[in-house]
Amino acid sequence: MKLKKLFIILLLVIVIVAGGAGYYVYSNRSVDTSEYIGPEQALAIALEDVGTSDDLVYDTSVELQFTPNAIYSVRFTSVSTHYVYGIDAMSGQILLTGVTE
Repeated sequence: MKLKKLFIILLLVIVIVAGGAGYYVYSNRSVDTSEYIGPEQALAIALEDVGTSDDLVYDTSVELQFTPNAIYSVRFTSVSTHYVYGIDAMSGQILLTGVTE
């Protein structure tokens, strides 16, 4: 009975350590972004879609996210309208748009 409990505890420890190691590797992975369009191009695509230019917007933010594909999350405000875009980092295709006033 004690051997069975010891085995179960050992197995749980192995699973926890393996899970932690896997998360560490995933969160610290090296990503080759050389084929991505870049944050400047992602912002330009979103601004063109709205029909405005970067000198007419403020509070701009462009972040690269992995969900699991690489997507640029682009946010900006023009006058009193806030825009949110999800743009594919490889192709530049607009995947998501959102507007709040």
